[in-house]
Amino acid sequence: MRVRLVETSPFLRFLFREALRRAHHEIVAECTSLEEAVKLAGRLAPEVVVLDLEDGLTDWEARIQELVLHLPKSHLIVLGPSSGRPRNESWFAAYLEKPCSPQTVLTTIQSLSMSKGLLPV
Repeated sequence: MRVRLVETSPFLRFLFREALRRAHHEIVAECTSLEEAVKLAGRLAPEVVVLDLEDGLTDWEARIQELVLHLPKSHLIVLGPSSGRPRNESWFAAYLEKPCSPQTVLTTIQSLSMSKGLLPV
């Protein structure tokens, strides 16, 4: 699967990147913020976007909506807090409460792949 990783923490980005690579997923882009992901949205269209919601970001719902509009065929996996879950769940394929492990993300991608009929790279 082609995956775009959006994670602010360099350490967590490393953990997710390595887990995804070991599982034979292709990282097509790494972004450090939702804002950066929106700016790069039209390039390197991934099948999956793994997005860690940034703490303290107040306009993330509008930015997620913009990201989804630019990547209509991508499946969004959001990592976020148990409180403050997005009101519009149609924007994403899965919502995982933080903290979550790279293995949880991999299992979610595998389930998504099977249920949506997505083919691995």
